[in-house]
Amino acid sequence: METVFQFEQLLYTSFVGVGLRLVTSPGVTPDRQQSFLQSVVQVRWDSYDPPRPGFRGIFVQQEAEDACLFGWLYSEPSDDMGRPCVPYFLAHLLTAPLHAPLLDLLLAVLHKGPPEAPSRQSLPVLSPLPAPDLWFYPPARPGLRPGGTLVDAAHTALAERRPVVLFAGLSATEMVAEFNARTSERLTRALTRHVGPLAGVIVRQVIARSASVADPRRRALQVCRDLAAQVDDPQAAGALRAELEQVLNLSATSP
Repeated sequence: METVFQFEQLLYTSFVGVGLRLVTSPGVTPDRQQSFLQSVVQVRWDSYDPPRPGFRGIFVQQEAEDACLFGWLYSEPSDDMGRPCVPYFLAHLLTAPLHAPLLDLLLAVLHKGPPEAPSRQSLPVLSPLPAPDLWFYPPARPGLRPGGTLVDAAHTALAERRPVVLFAGLSATEMVAEFNARTSERLTRALTRHVGPLAGVIVRQVIARSASVADPRRRALQVCRDLAAQVDDPQAAGALRAELEQVLNLSATSP
């Protein structure tokens, strides 16, 4: 019989009217909570020099042979306490011996993104999650694929019975697509279905107008907005904008 794993949940972020707080599902012991704060939150988030909003990271922190934390870090815009940006650490706790196929499953989940992502508007009630079906679950937020070197190092540590520790992150600027010929072609293809043969001209004009915007993400947002504005029907414009965000990798930088 196939083993069905359950993941306990931990969420550390700034909640409206509350501030920074760690919330967990019932199975996370106080010792595990403290370990998460010390080995993940305090190590991966510098409150004096935090990553800019849009940053996204993934982590694996093996605590013991039968305890492994893994999850995502998102840098979010300001909270109601006046902080310019706040962390959103969403972690799962696996309480089972880690082996190579299971490590690959954790890395695949990190790549795809979390199955759930509670809102910061109020303190959530968290429950354990069954290991998701990678083929069917829609991620609540984008994930991140760790590089091959990091994956190899994680498997080497596991094989040598050393704790698996992994972290990878990208800024919003690094994740936004460049405005090269391939990107222009994809934008044109998406717009053509709505405005016909003039799409290519419109795309070139919109990209040219955005050239003065220095920040890559802001430029991509402007292009996306201006192209979506070419469609009058609100529902069609919304669908187009979602498609354009995929082309420009904006969906990966707007958790």
